[in-house]
Amino acid sequence: MTKTYPITDEKFNKALTLIRQNGGTIFIDGSFEVMGASGRFERSGDTLNIEVEKKPFFASWKRIESKLDAFFR
Repeated sequence: MTKTYPITDEKFNKALTLIRQNGGTIFIDGSFEVMGASGRFERSGDTLNIEVEKKPFFASWKRIESKLDAFFR
C-alpha cells in the first residue's frame, strides 16, 4: 500500500515523535517499523510518500491506512 501526504517540517517532526512514542523506529535509509508494520518513506519537498511493505496478519489495510492518517494528517 502506498500513501502520499502533504507535509511541512513541523508536521513531519511531530509525526516522527508520535511514531517513536508508539514504539516505532525510523531508520536513516528511509525505512521504518511501527506497530508491526514496516516499509519505506521518501520525503521530497512538501510531499511525503509512504509505502507499507509488511503488516501484521490480523490488521486490515484499512486499519493501517487509518493509523498512517493519524500520524501524518
